This record gives sequence, structure tokens and C-alpha cells, in this order.
Amino acid sequence: MKRMAAPLLLLISTQVMAEVKVEETRFIADPHSTRFIINLTKSPSYKVFTLSNPPRVVIDLNDTRLTSALPNIKPGGDPVQAVRSGIRHGHDLRVVLDIKDKVTAKNYILPPSGNQGYRLVIELAQHGSTALAVSMPSAKSLAAWMEEARQAMAKGDYNQAIALYTKILEYPNHAYRQDAQEYLGLARERNGQLAHAKAEYETYLKLYPKGEGADRVRQRLTGLLTAQAPARDKLPKQARRKDVPLWKVRGGFSQYYRRDVSTIDGFGTTVNQSALDSDLDVIAQLTQPTYEIRSRFTGGYRNDFLGSNNSGFGNSSPLSITSLYVDAADRHHQNLGRIGRQSQNRGGVLGRFDGMLLSHQLTPFVKVNLVSGYPVDYSTVDRISTQTQFYGINADFGTYANIWDFNAFAVQQTSEGLLDRRAVGGEVRYFKPNHSALGLADYDVSYQTLNMVLLLGNWLFPDNSSLNVVIDQRKSPILTTRNALIGQLDGSLSALKQRFTEDQIRQLALDRSTDSHNYTISLAHPLNDKLQISGDLTLSTLSSTPASGGIDAIPASGEDWNYSIQLMGSSLIKSGDIAIIGLRMDNNSTSDTISLNLNTRYPVSQALRINPRLRIDHRHFAIDNSTQWTTAPSVRVNYMVRRYFNLEFEAGGDWTSRDAPGATSKTTGYYISAGYRADF
Repeated sequence: MKRMAAPLLLLISTQVMAEVKVEETRFIADPHSTRFIINLTKSPSYKVFTLSNPPRVVIDLNDTRLTSALPNIKPGGDPVQAVRSGIRHGHDLRVVLDIKDKVTAKNYILPPSGNQGYRLVIELAQHGSTALAVSMPSAKSLAAWMEEARQAMAKGDYNQAIALYTKILEYPNHAYRQDAQEYLGLARERNGQLAHAKAEYETYLKLYPKGEGADRVRQRLTGLLTAQAPARDKLPKQARRKDVPLWKVRGGFSQYYRRDVSTIDGFGTTVNQSALDSDLDVIAQLTQPTYEIRSRFTGGYRNDFLGSNNSGFGNSSPLSITSLYVDAADRHHQNLGRIGRQSQNRGGVLGRFDGMLLSHQLTPFVKVNLVSGYPVDYSTVDRISTQTQFYGINADFGTYANIWDFNAFAVQQTSEGLLDRRAVGGEVRYFKPNHSALGLADYDVSYQTLNMVLLLGNWLFPDNSSLNVVIDQRKSPILTTRNALIGQLDGSLSALKQRFTEDQIRQLALDRSTDSHNYTISLAHPLNDKLQISGDLTLSTLSSTPASGGIDAIPASGEDWNYSIQLMGSSLIKSGDIAIIGLRMDNNSTSDTISLNLNTRYPVSQALRINPRLRIDHRHFAIDNSTQWTTAPSVRVNYMVRRYFNLEFEAGGDWTSRDAPGATSKTTGYYISAGYRADF
């Protein structure tokens, strides 16, 4: 054991610089933007900025090699006329997009999800908000929540799955309640909350005694009751041993292979992705009358079959770790301590970090939390950084009158010797069965700027209609001094300090942080016990940014209006089936898009489900008066071999045709994904 532990600790604690490989680059035109997507073996260190005379978008990636061909662009393309690349400093990659006219270039990193690795996304001429998408209880949003929860379960993020399924069950009379009730019990069981799991399973059987999953739930409930039943005494009293604390270990292991191929008329066929992702989630838990100890590891490993052919560096990508912690709870005094890699999205903490969390229940209505650590921007073990540190305190108050909960926080963060963030704020939650509200505010006292205001309201009427309103105003990205690095050639604040004073750096950070506004109203109404109609309206805007520090100004986005309407049916042919048909329209200054979506799920048996889907898009581009049609069918098949073993297969394709005056271009593609998950 020691021989295994030492290399693991060394691997986790040592920062080893390793090369990032570009697996794929491609352009995608969807209903919201024209996107340049870069698939990477690891999370990159990068900068994106624009230049004029002539207009260009420049993407600099540190310690990166290009191992696949860049997309072919027809001469005179719009908005991108050419794509080229070069090597800088012997080991950095620069990709340049030659643009016909000035564009707004937004960028963000998509973390690994399912069979997808890290993706750097550059949105060109996208006039919309990068604000956090807030789920709404329309048919569309309920389906999205269920899919997000499914992915969280597959990755072993049971806390996230529990939160999503709980949220889904807050709304009555929709087609996903039965599945959400079953999976909530399963998520709690895998998370070690056995008493809660038992209660959720019993609730399911009470509500759906003849439901599609009733037999599965009864089996799981029987397994829980058997595991919790006390063992009968078989030895005489004098021969019995004292109780020995027993650890319970559970988790899951999954492997998924994905292949993605595209063909462009006149430019041939490209294999964009061929990779096997292996993910492991293990939780070890010791529960005693006075204390509880729990540890968790969640990580993944990618085998890239294209990488070995293109680069000669082997076919494996590095280990990624999303969770690695141990915590201990004192049941009598309600204290909790956790150390390691963990995630938190409240109390002023902005996501995953390596550090420590301490909690103490001061009174029945007041809990104090202390937190400190290093923000984790990259989950791969070769990119551990301690240049940025934070510490904070927050307190939970409630529940008062069975409906009110509050949180207040203060947090400070430094990076490379500079104050990065000093913020105070709070959260208010109000919940009743027929209406609820959430308010959140984050104010940076150093910059004297409001970082975020979020207001959510949900109302459920006597006829089971629902109304939901979202007001979301925030800095995008969240204001920190490190935002000054956006677009700069310098790779660190230390390097930036060689050219600018601290006050100038702070002003650059303000200049690069836009104001994002997002307003949404959503309505849903049940037509009968099987049909529900819903719709939503969203307005998004993004402010301009000034020219400063050698970075060009970016104009304001203007208004982006999004409208959608959906009809959802459940148990139309067979108990447990779902059918959703939806129409979505998006209007902004660059294009108008209409999308038709069909999403169905049919339970062939208790073990086998099929999920056919179809999307048809029609898009009109204002800049050249061209039109584009996209047809994208797909199907997912899920088969439960045994209680803790699932097989999944998914395949899909897309056909795109764009007609411009005097020219027509066509693109086709397909993908397949196959894998399994085994729980233990």
C-alpha cells in the first residue's frame, strides 16, 4: 500500500509541465453563433484577442502542438476567410483567423463531459449573453435537467444529481416526475444517504406501485433493508468480538468510446475524434454513532487513438482529478472538516478548489463556515497551481418559519502578490409549495463594483400552470484582477507588472469585464394528465469594452431575442413514454434562426429504452443574405443488463447545406458513442 501511495501523492502534489495536443479544429454554425471549436487533450493556458487592419482573431495556446489539420476554408468565406497557424517561442501554438469584417470574439472552455474532452470555443459575431443559463420548469428545461442529472450520475457527481432531481420534483404534473423520483433514490443510495434513499424508494412505490420502474425500486429497497438489518447472534456472549468499525465502499466505473467524422464537399473526410474515456468514482465511508468519515476520488483517463497516429507521443492523455478529499463529521456537535480537491458554488467560492472547509453549527439556526485554498482552473494533475489563494467566511441562517434561508459571506483572493478579489454578498431563499424565490448578490468592495445580481421567482397556480421569471445581471467574466490578462501576450500578472502599474492593471481588468444582462419569462400549462404546453421568452445583451492596453475595443452586442414553444406528452402509447415537439426562434443582428426539435423516449421493456431525436434548423445570415439548412437525427439506446450494469449506445448524423448568391456548400457528419457503466 505504501508503495502505491507514494507515487500517487507525488503525482498529485508535483506540478509537471506537459504538452497539450490539439486533436481537432472545426467550425460549427448553430442557431446562436458561428463557433470555432478546438478539441484539446488537456485544459489549456491560452489567450484570445482581436486585431485590426486587417481584422483577425488570434488564439495563443501555451505548450501546445497541432496534431490535426486545420479546417479548410473556401476563398472569400464569411466571416472567416482563412485559418493559419504557427509556432511561437519554440513550444507555443498561435492560430489566426483572418476575418472579412470586425467581429465580436467571445471564448470559453468547456470541461470534459461524457465522451467529450476539453474544448476551447471561440464564438464569432455572437451577439448574446454569456450569463449562466438558469433552468426553467418548461418541458424543454425539464428535459435538460434530466439529461444533466443523468450525466452527473454517470460521472459520479451524486450531490449534483440529487440537487437536480430534487429541483425537478418541486414541480407537479409533468412527465419526468416518475423517473426523477426513482433516480433521486438511486442517487442518494450511491451517495451513502441510505435512510434518505429508503424514504425516496418508499415514496416511489406509494405513488407509482405499477410504474415502469416499480420492480427495480422494490429490488433496491429490499437490498437496502437487507444490508441494514442487524445480524443475528450466533456465538455465545463470551465468544463475541467487540464491534469493529466497517468501511463501506461504493462507486462506479465507466468506459465510453466516441468517434466523430465529418465530410466537406471538395475537401474530403476528417476523423475529428476517436477516443476512449475511462472514469472512476469511489466513495469510502465509515459511519459510527458519534462521528462519520468519508473520502472520495473522482477522476478520468483518456485514450486518444488519433493522437498515437498523428503525434507519436502515445495514445493516452493525462489523468484528470475532479474530486479527491476526505472529510470528518462530529455528529454530536455537528462539526464538519474537509480537506482536498472539492467544489463549492456558494459563500463567495467560485467552483472547484484545492483546500479546506470547516463548518460548525453554532446554534440550531446558525452555521458558520470557514474556507481556504487554491482555485482549480484545470483538473489535470500536471496543471496544479498555487499562484492564486483565497480565504473566506460565510454563515448559513435558517430555516426560519419553515420558508426562509439566508447566507452571508466575505471572501478575499490574491494572485501573484496582487489583490485579485475582495467581495461580500449573500443569498436569500424563500420556498413554499406553490411559489418560491431566490436572490443572490456579490459585491466587490475593492473595485466598488457589483459583480452579480440574480433574482429567480417561481409561481404555481391552482390549475397547475406555472410562471417563472429570471433577472440575471453580472460581470462576464466574474471580475477579478486576473481578467487583465485577457488578450495580453503576457502569461502572468508578474509579467504584466513589468509593463503596467498596479492601478493600470486593475483598470485593464475592469475594461475586459463586460456587463451581461439576461431576462427570461417562462410559462407552462397542463392541457390534461398527459399533455403540457410551455413557452419562454429571453432577452440577452452584452455591453461593449473599451480599447486599452493594446487590446481593441469590442462593440456592444445589441439585443438577442429568443422565443420557444413546446408540447410535451407522456404515457401516450405506453406507461413511461415521452414525446416532445418544440419550435425555437432566435433573432439577433447577425442572423435569424428557426429550429424544429423532436425528442422521444420509449420503454420497450423494463430493461430497454430507446430515445430517437430529430432537429431541423433554418438560418438566414444578414451579412451575405445566405440561407442554411441543417438536419440532425440521432438515437440513444440504454439497456440495463443487471441492477448495477448498464449498456449505452448513441449514434447521430447531420447534413448542412448553405446557399449564398453564386455558391452552395454542403457538410455532412456522423458520430457514434458506445459504452457501459458498472456500479459497485
